[in-house]
Amino acid sequence: MTFLEHARTNRAQSGIGTLIILIAAILVATMAAGVFFDIAGLLQSESASTSEGVSQQLEGRLEIISVSGEVSSGTVDRVNVTVKLSSDSGVTDLRAATIQWIGPRGAETLTWSGQDSTGPSFNITTFGSPEPVLDAGTDRATFTIDLETFDSTLEPGDVVTLTIVTNTELVYRLQVPRSLSGRSTVGL
Repeated sequence: MTFLEHARTNRAQSGIGTLIILIAAILVATMAAGVFFDIAGLLQSESASTSEGVSQQLEGRLEIISVSGEVSSGTVDRVNVTVKLSSDSGVTDLRAATIQWIGPRGAETLTWSGQDSTGPSFNITTFGSPEPVLDAGTDRATFTIDLETFDSTLEPGDVVTLTIVTNTELVYRLQVPRSLSGRSTVGL
């Protein structure tokens, strides 16, 4: 075998080895791409379900605009809570709402007085909607809680935690001012 013949056979063997390595690399890259596509599809479906869950949590979210108390005989005997829909919220039917009241003289769960309820209740007055339903950003509703319906009043300095439960929960802590003298209403 001459030098020239030996060089040709070595080059041919080197070319076949390179071709085998190239084919193996292509196969590995193809499998890796398949795995990446599977993971991307899984992440996409998880993100879609997460965003759906978040939008369901945001639906029916309320924002408190104002809270005031009506003063009679030196105590607050009625509380008015005015709310609106938060941005990006859907329709909220307030007839199904409940209010959890935790005050200095005990805890109560209040329901809408338009339902056949025997326990403590609240009234709803809506502005912008004929029904106790909020469905537009301009709609407003006022929950009126008559404290005498559960034999209670608020004294100066009392603290109450209100939790308004619709599709979500809105927690608000109110405190009665230290002095109520000469006032017919107070901000809480």
